[in-house]
Amino acid sequence: MAGKEVKIGKDKRNALTFDTKFTTAGGRFYTPIDLAASIAEGKQVFQEDKAYGERIDSYFAGT
Repeated sequence: MAGKEVKIGKDKRNALTFDTKFTTAGGRFYTPIDLAASIAEGKQVFQEDKAYGERIDSYFAGT
């Protein structure tokens, strides 16, 4: 997050501002879910043999 304020006007009582924000997230590992087993049992079932074997895509956002 960053910003800049510039005083303008004859007596510097007004301001012009510029702001920006950048966000990065993701990249964390997770254990996938076994969909067929989860439906059969009626609750969430993880694929324990693939523990932390998948990774969430990273993303970047800026305004």
